[in-house]
Amino acid sequence: MPPPSPSRHNLVDVVKQPIPSAVILAEVQRLLAEGADVNQTNGDGQTALLWVSNMNDGVAIATALIEAGADVNKADNWSHTPMYYACLHGLASMTQLLSSHGASRNLTIKIPGIKRTLEETAMQTGNSALAAWLASSSKWTTPLHHLDIIPTRRAHALLCKGATVLAAAMPGDPTPLSLARELHAKGKAAQGSAAALVLGWWQLRRLALAMGTHKRLGAESPLRHLDGHQDLLEMIAEMSG
Repeated sequence: MPPPSPSRHNLVDVVKQPIPSAVILAEVQRLLAEGADVNQTNGDGQTALLWVSNMNDGVAIATALIEAGADVNKADNWSHTPMYYACLHGLASMTQLLSSHGASRNLTIKIPGIKRTLEETAMQTGNSALAAWLASSSKWTTPLHHLDIIPTRRAHALLCKGATVLAAAMPGDPTPLSLARELHAKGKAAQGSAAALVLGWWQLRRLALAMGTHKRLGAESPLRHLDGHQDLLEMIAEMSG
């Protein structure tokens, strides 16, 4: 007897089908356009995004789901999130996509008799490169920190919505601006890249400062948010003198 066909608007059923990912993507896009619930769950509490986070070639599908409003932190009945499954299977691109959309890393995987972090999960399943990325990016607190991952159009949208290039978890921690400068120093900030966009955006802000229009930095960051950036404070003081 052939398996039952997926429900007309059930995204979870669609993404579980053993068919090419391009076909799944087209079907997902169609269902989303028809108003399918992007966060609908099956009996195990799994969303379409959570299921796709297990797929080797699921990044394009995951992107479509996230852009349609999928909850990147919605867990299944076992408290496992998309980020957990992506790390468990060593899917670096999926992990980075989820991270760039705010997936929480503040979780500890609990397996009977075992308790480990996402980094440890990646390492213990033989994915040392992914574990190293998780460690090196542990202080990236905003989508804009993911400059070598997000497309330029998304970086532009974030800046237009008020994202600050000076965001940091703590004073002295990486900011989108400092990461853009690092990428530039490594020759990885090609024209048209997200990193190049941030550097260009900052140059315009510096010009605005030099012209005396520094009441506000970007859309919403007053000068007090420059605490810890002594070089910038000194530059402003010099230009304002």
